[in-house]
Amino acid sequence: MRKAVSAAVLLLTACSEGNGAPPPDPESLIECALGGAGDFERTCAVESSRKGNELTLTVLHPNGGFRRLAVADGGQTISAADGAQVASSIKSGDGIEVTIGLDRYRLPAKFLSHDAQ
Repeated sequence: MRKAVSAAVLLLTACSEGNGAPPPDPESLIECALGGAGDFERTCAVESSRKGNELTLTVLHPNGGFRRLAVADGGQTISAADGAQVASSIKSGDGIEVTIGLDRYRLPAKFLSHDAQ
């Protein structure tokens, strides 16, 4: 019986050590304050995609959640690409700080230009 319990614990531990996804590229990380947090942490990753002249950023939360943002006007206008909540943004340093609901993101300029990779 002890062997069965030990094997079950070992199996659960192995399965819970990660979701199998590779860690994000450090260059893709941005500062975010999620769920109304007061402090920003560099824990959200950004993926970009293009369709013609349209740039869409997907901000990946460390807990598996995400937000999709539509970027227009050379990075001057950011809007929510989906969902019911509206995005607001203000200029912040060399980029833009975006707020959607209780989540805030600091997007550096390198992610906002048409030439962003």
